[in-house]
Amino acid sequence: MIYNKIVLGSAQFGMNYGISNREGKTKSLDIKKILSKAKKKRILFIDTSKYYGNSEKNLGEQEIKKFKLITKYKADELLKSKKNIKERLINEIMLSEKKLKKKIYAILLNNYEAISGKKGKKLYKALIFLKKEKYITKFGYSIYSFKNLINICNDYKPDIIQCPFNAIDRRLTQNKYINYLKRKKIKVHVRSIFLQGLLLMEINKLPKKFNKWNYLFKKWHKWLKEKKIDPLSACCSFVFNFKSIDKFVIGFNDFNQFNKIFKMKNFKKFKYPNVSCLEEDLINPSRW
Repeated sequence: MIYNKIVLGSAQFGMNYGISNREGKTKSLDIKKILSKAKKKRILFIDTSKYYGNSEKNLGEQEIKKFKLITKYKADELLKSKKNIKERLINEIMLSEKKLKKKIYAILLNNYEAISGKKGKKLYKALIFLKKEKYITKFGYSIYSFKNLINICNDYKPDIIQCPFNAIDRRLTQNKYINYLKRKKIKVHVRSIFLQGLLLMEINKLPKKFNKWNYLFKKWHKWLKEKKIDPLSACCSFVFNFKSIDKFVIGFNDFNQFNKIFKMKNFKKFKYPNVSCLEEDLINPSRW
């Protein structure tokens, strides 16, 4: 079943995350209900980070024994550290595990472009060591940009690449990136399938900073109306029908949002409108 490919995004569990988020942090009761239903649907991965406010602490207060936890650290911070990289990483893992009250399954590094030169090699060797000594089971890179992805994966091969992918940001399937990753046996985890909620919002509610791309959103909503499909189903169907994608990271503000996923009857394969865009100011939330 497709649901077991979902990874629970937990940014909203610890901070006001997402440009369309009007509710703020997810309430403790909602987190509990989300985790309970997730287990029943065999959704057993959670994506978290020490950068997500109180997310790790809030997760540690819940029953998460059956889940596999994926957390993130910044590569550039680790490389700038005066401490031994291996010791710094072990320290970071121990701090996260103390909050989560559970062992971490995998770590992903942000700012993967920083992995180069002598320090980059030391960092990579430290990651290999952590796997060998069973501090973690997998490691990988969480990326915004695909620049130098193939070179870095060739020199510092990860187990996982987590990257953005949605109806507007289709870089993963361009230039045969996904074919390369599958050939190298690197797991592909996609996130931002709603473009932080922009693809779910009504046009008149989009922030003014996105007016430049109104023509794309008008085209998207016109297609939704023609197909008589709600935006949530359309976004999910877009990514769920790529069999070569291993996991889908999806965040929810509350239990009702989460529960809507299971009310969708099926995930049809549609011929989507051409709303693809390569402009970083739209597809890269770190620029917002």
